[in-house]
Amino acid sequence: MATVSVEHYEGHQIRCVEMDDQSVWYVAADVCRCLGIAINTRTGKPNVTVATRQINDQAKKKYRIETPENPKNPWIDMMIVSPNGMAVMLEELDLEQVELFKSQVIK
Repeated sequence: MATVSVEHYEGHQIRCVEMDDQSVWYVAADVCRCLGIAINTRTGKPNVTVATRQINDQAKKKYRIETPENPKNPWIDMMIVSPNGMAVMLEELDLEQVELFKSQVIK
């Protein structure tokens, strides 16, 4: 059974999913929020479809995550990305910002 933990970066939470094979995947929406990737200017919410468009299917997948803060919908399917998938998401960012993010979030 996979376990979900939380990392923090500049006041944002990033949910990390440790899979049974010990690999760690990251909730794409959380990465988008904390780094300002593919944020819809009207709603202020991340567009995960746009953010993960360039990532191949082996480096992203849907995963059901518990959301106890929402009693009407205690489980939600979220897009998670592998470290390789996250690297694709980070390609367009400033190198200094990417290095700081990696040092604090990716273990």
